[in-house]
Amino acid sequence: MLSCEETRLALPGIEAGEHADGTVRDHLASCDACREAASELRTDLERLRAGLSALAPSPLVEDAVVDIARDQARGAKTGSWKPVLVTLAAAAVLFGVILLSQQGGEPPSGEPPEQATRDARPRLTLDLLADGRLFLDGHQEFALRTNGAWVSPGEIARITEAMAAAVAGAEHDASGNPDVVAVLTVEADTPWMMVQWVMQVCAHPRVRVTRHQFHRMGSDEAPLFNELPTDPGMAPDGSDPLMFTRSFKVKLFAYGNETKVKADDGTWFLGRGDDESVLAAIAELARRALAAAGPDASAEIVAPPPRGGRVRYEHVLHIMRILQDAGVQNVLFEGAAMPPR
Repeated sequence: MLSCEETRLALPGIEAGEHADGTVRDHLASCDACREAASELRTDLERLRAGLSALAPSPLVEDAVVDIARDQARGAKTGSWKPVLVTLAAAAVLFGVILLSQQGGEPPSGEPPEQATRDARPRLTLDLLADGRLFLDGHQEFALRTNGAWVSPGEIARITEAMAAAVAGAEHDASGNPDVVAVLTVEADTPWMMVQWVMQVCAHPRVRVTRHQFHRMGSDEAPLFNELPTDPGMAPDGSDPLMFTRSFKVKLFAYGNETKVKADDGTWFLGRGDDESVLAAIAELARRALAAAGPDASAEIVAPPPRGGRVRYEHVLHIMRILQDAGVQNVLFEGAAMPPR
């Protein structure tokens, strides 16, 4: 088992996208203090990345800044990464100033970019492991699966109460919901239905968090932001659900570690070693369908139980990214209902 000092020295690299080995994951699963530290570090790094985004540097600039953070962390002797964050912030400012001077540009003014605005919202941090362990804000632990049995009604009630308490003091948006983003960081092979259950708790009347940011644990891919309707039967614009039709629907079914994807008349499989070409074909189909539907195009990912609930989280993220890249701002979901409360 790694020590706290060794684990914390590994955190900057992991949050920068390096793979977390089993010893680090085991330590984080058993240590409240290190999980909270990891959550704080993730939030700080995302805010610094948002600052870099506002300066619009090239990817090489951010890579260089993150490399500095890694070097500082590996050379640290105290097990603390706060000096790393100071270095990263200073480097971000320095690179930003250099970039602006080279381009002859001015610092950005007016409203911040949409992504920076999203990043500035208070966060409900949710880390979900494939074995069903759920960590709220880095320290409260719950179980969506125990000894092969799915989550109990009592555990759902505990999760709901904890989330409601976490957002109780948040400001509210124009629709009356807490102005909070649920940041879901999930292991790649986590069954999708567990992610949906977490989202359903977020939508509970006592929680009402409808904005989600999806991360794949250990990945350096950009997160996906998605906002759900406050009423699952309503269109995102609040129109009559009977008049609301999905322009493009993707159905997902799990077959072991493979995922069967059905859209229009096409059928593909993810997890057979040719994911890149499969995703390219689905993306082209989605672009054509959504372009034909016009500016009000919508899309939905359907994962019908029982096979749909066992689809790997990373495969759902692939499809969500395709749909958002094709112009759908917020993807809708249909799938496994939560076990009875």
